[in-house]
Amino acid sequence: MKVVYDLNIKGYLETVRGKNGGIRLGRPPGEINLGALIRHVEDDLALVECHGSSDRCRIGSACVFRGIVAEAMGAFLAVLDHYTLADLLAPGAELGRLLGLGTERS
Repeated sequence: MKVVYDLNIKGYLETVRGKNGGIRLGRPPGEINLGALIRHVEDDLALVECHGSSDRCRIGSACVFRGIVAEAMGAFLAVLDHYTLADLLAPGAELGRLLGLGTERS
């Protein structure tokens, strides 16, 4: 419920109370950027310990791998920045059908 509350506050979701209540998108799918959503939902995107808040690595000051991992994470997020939720739910996308979104094809 904490995640739903947070996504509601940020405008990604809308929560409705009552008999016909529930959870629905707070924005059109085309306005929900995947990179921004991942950054918002994930508290710690550290791939390795030295990128986290508890960096205790003994070779950190001389480590080249740290920069490589930072570059890789930047590339990962940059790719996600090019896509929206609408891309996942595009016509013919299986996800939309499985979630009961859109119309069923015969």
